[in-house]
Amino acid sequence: FRKTMRYFKDIGDKPSNSKAINNLATVLEKLPESLNEAKQLAEKALNTQQTIDPAASEIWLTYDTLAKISDKQGDPAKAKEYRRLSRTACANFAGTEYELSQHAPLIDCVVRAVDDTEVRQQLETELQEVDPECQNIVWNAIRQILNGERDEDILCERLDSMEYLIVLAILGQVKSKK
Repeated sequence: FRKTMRYFKDIGDKPSNSKAINNLATVLEKLPESLNEAKQLAEKALNTQQTIDPAASEIWLTYDTLAKISDKQGDPAKAKEYRRLSRTACANFAGTEYELSQHAPLIDCVVRAVDDTEVRQQLETELQEVDPECQNIVWNAIRQILNGERDEDILCERLDSMEYLIVLAILGQVKSKK
């Protein structure tokens, strides 16, 4: 990673350099003795990413890394803020609409299930078949939506970027129906 970082820095490729820096931070974040270095690297990547096109840098990944580091360093408030920033940046990415279109049937089904008892019963049966132990966090978020939860921080707490985009799309459609 360090060689790659130097290479991209030498040729002036800021987006690729910031991604390489964040990749190293992501690896180091998994090592308790390297959390401080991981945080410094992620903050360095973030500083660069804030000066370039967020889509080119995938800035939301760096926010995710900083959230994980903050959790491990015992700062849940900062982690929550980084996760919110990650969701916002990812949701604003132009490619998000295309990626979400692949999940349109699920999103539509959940939105319909909120107000339609028959659709809800069918969806809950399918959820139980797919995830009988209630271990899948995205299915648990969907269950919470069906039970009336609308707080995106609660629903998206442990979801990855595609999962929280799905949840945010469901929430957006549910809220727009009201």
